[in-house]
Amino acid sequence: VRDGADRAKIEAVFRLPKGSRRLRALLDELEVPLENGELILSRIVTADGKSRAHAGGTLLPLGALSQIGDELVDLHGQHDHQSLLLPDRQRDLLDGFAGVDNEVAALSEAVAELRAVEKAIAELETDDRERARRAEFLKFEVAEINAANLQPGEEGEARTRRNLITNAEQIYTLAAKAYESLYEGDGGAAIDRIDAALSAISELQAIDPRFNAIAENLSTLRANIQDISAEMRGFTDAVEYSPRELDELNRRLAQIADLKRKFGDSIDAVLAYRDNAAAEIERFDCRDRQLAQLRERHAAGLKSANDRAQSVSAKRRAAAAKLDKKITTA
Repeated sequence: VRDGADRAKIEAVFRLPKGSRRLRALLDELEVPLENGELILSRIVTADGKSRAHAGGTLLPLGALSQIGDELVDLHGQHDHQSLLLPDRQRDLLDGFAGVDNEVAALSEAVAELRAVEKAIAELETDDRERARRAEFLKFEVAEINAANLQPGEEGEARTRRNLITNAEQIYTLAAKAYESLYEGDGGAAIDRIDAALSAISELQAIDPRFNAIAENLSTLRANIQDISAEMRGFTDAVEYSPRELDELNRRLAQIADLKRKFGDSIDAVLAYRDNAAAEIERFDCRDRQLAQLRERHAAGLKSANDRAQSVSAKRRAAAAKLDKKITTA
């Protein structure tokens, strides 16, 4: 850092219409973008010794910047071409000379796929006993939930019904009182008073037509009272205290509460847990079939990778002989 300055910044722009296979893979791994085929590298060093590195606008560790730099810039010493000392770089140069870059990339993809299949096989084969125990436990839980025959919304319906039965006597008394006041009171029922009013208004209509609207509104009110009275009468007939039904409702709600405590905070959540558990059991039961399919894929992938590797190896050996002759005769 220059005296008096708070930091130093070094920046370089590299035009990369293609770039090496290794560089492209490294940039993809680090998630560093190219802009119009250009890569911008920069490093900032502050006066207190702190440092930051960027590539394509992405903040990177210094080691990552160094890796990118190794693919872009080579150092020439007094006697040595530094990159030729690296086995990986030697192989890249040989592949470029042999014209097998695309085949090597395809081989890398085949090997990566092979490793993924091997990982999937290992996961299915690992802790097999533990998986079997879990599957058996899940089967027990699924059977318990299925035996309950839960229905969405039934808990709310059961609570409403229990509330009606628990308060059956009070509901009957109040509904009967309301019905009597509206319809069957001895001379004091609301319907009787409305009828008396309608009779008087009917005579008023003959005198002044302005009473027609009042008579119509009162007739509507009478019809509403009749409907309400019928509903109140229905409550006195329908609600009955049943100790047996109340006991059944209490047991059902206790069963639902127990399942919610174990598997979810609502009936929908319990049913979702059952469906997920059933799916996991199905995956375990299909394990043998999955293993067979994966092993077939592995065998085919291994053969493909071996064939590709042998082809690349043969071309490398042929190219190495030619390159060696060119170097020694240069």
